[in-house]
Amino acid sequence: MIFKIEHITLYQYSDKVFVEPHFLYFSPSYRSFQTIDKFELNVSPYPTGKSNGIDIEGNGYSQIWFDELLDGFSIKASMEVTSQDYNPFDFLPQPIPSWGESYAQYLTYIAIRGDIKIWSQQARADDTINYLINLNQLVNQRVTHETRYEENILTIEECFDRKQGSCRDLSYLMIQLLRSENIPARFVSGYAFNPELSAGNELHAWVEAFIPGGGWIGADPSAGVLTTNNYVPVCASLDPKKTLPVQGNYRGNATSNLSTEVIIKEITQ
Repeated sequence: MIFKIEHITLYQYSDKVFVEPHFLYFSPSYRSFQTIDKFELNVSPYPTGKSNGIDIEGNGYSQIWFDELLDGFSIKASMEVTSQDYNPFDFLPQPIPSWGESYAQYLTYIAIRGDIKIWSQQARADDTINYLINLNQLVNQRVTHETRYEENILTIEECFDRKQGSCRDLSYLMIQLLRSENIPARFVSGYAFNPELSAGNELHAWVEAFIPGGGWIGADPSAGVLTTNNYVPVCASLDPKKTLPVQGNYRGNATSNLSTEVIIKEITQ
């Protein structure tokens, strides 16, 4: 299948401000079953400078900067992605190694309250992939997914006690539980295509766990499934804040307003 994706972001300020250099994460990241056929990133007004790079976790980004005061700017990312059939179980599992220093940060977790920790124990399975499936479904069944537009992520205690949260909140909770069981896990943001929606698509968040032999395997606790070729990952990090599509600040006393629109369509060849 081929996805046509448009992601429009508009920042408006109540007065002129100096926009600090911004980092833009919109280009889909590499996956063996996907190819980027087209990608365009348009910023208005046109920035003074623009450069491309790859961050320390392997995510591609564009850096932009301006030399004039602005009362707003817009970003439009347009892309076409070919996504082949993908079977997340198509690998030979390997024994769990003694994780080295390169995985240490993906295993670091916060203190987990006893009643929350029980969930990780209730999902126990004979192998890691089935444990991932069990935990993913358990979080999905016990925490109701909601649309929440606030920028912050709920603590795992807040998410657990409320029994509801956004895709970011469910993913953060699940990551902490995975890490507490010695399974490296990271936060992923990107696009998830739902063929039942003609509009209203949004940037989505899910989890990737590292399974020896299979690599990083995606799981979406909001849907209770392992990720398929309907998912287009853009940015993955051990820190959820580092997966935001736009990262940067401004100098000035003005207030800001952010609006976004994501359009995802499946197109025929």
